Formats: sequence, structure tokens, C-alpha cells
Amino acid sequence: MEDGLLKISRDLEVAQVKVREAEEALHPNLREAKVWETEEVRKAVKKAIINYKESSGFKLGLQRSGQVSYEYGYWVALA
Repeated sequence: MEDGLLKISRDLEVAQVKVREAEEALHPNLREAKVWETEEVRKAVKKAIINYKESSGFKLGLQRSGQVSYEYGYWVALA
């Protein structure tokens, strides 16, 4: 009975080592994918903001109000 438990224990340790090695081999690829994904998202957000600011609705909204409200409640008059 003890021999069987020892064998199962060794098999478990071997399996855990293999899982750890597989995870370590996979992690660099996952990190690269996440970095690429975040860079693509940032580019898409920047492009969307630029497109929005170039739109006539945005520009007309600024002309109508004559001022812009910034974060923290500061007001800036447009020249």
C-alpha cells in the first residue's frame, strides 16, 4: 500500500513539474500578446479621439459655447 502511495506521490510531482514548465513556456507568448493588444487598443482610441475632434459637431460645439470646461472645474475662454 505504501509503495503505491509513493508511486502516486512521485507521479504527482512529475506532473506538477511538467505543468509548471508548460506554463513558463507559455507565459512569454501571453505577455507579448497582451502588450500587442494594449498597443492596438491605444492606437484605436487615439484615432477615435482625433477623428472626433476633427468632426464638425465637435468644432461647432466649441464655437457655440465659447468656452471649454476642463477637469476640476476650471474654465478657459477660447481665443
